[in-house]
Amino acid sequence: KRKAILANALADMPSRKRKELIDTLKDELDITRSRGWSLDQAQTEHGIMGIGAPVFDSSGNVYGALGVVAPTFRMERSQEEYVRAVQSSAQEATSLLCNMPIQ
Repeated sequence: KRKAILANALADMPSRKRKELIDTLKDELDITRSRGWSLDQAQTEHGIMGIGAPVFDSSGNVYGALGVVAPTFRMERSQEEYVRAVQSSAQEATSLLCNMPIQ
């Protein structure tokens, strides 16, 4: 599924550049998966950073994500606190989702 999404999104990009970008993305996803949260260090928007963490369903599949976006100067000052808050919120959402009665 990921390959199809990337192929569609990057279809207009030269093949060499597309391969480099996909390889970089794979490396970033591996890092994100191992630490349990994602970090956008102003790659999307200059001066803005974001932190995100996954929310899982009762089967262990990613159901969604929670995150926070803030100006870089603010995020850099308190990055560890933001990470803890986002991870804690995602864990609480996972817990709530997994304990919901099936309708």
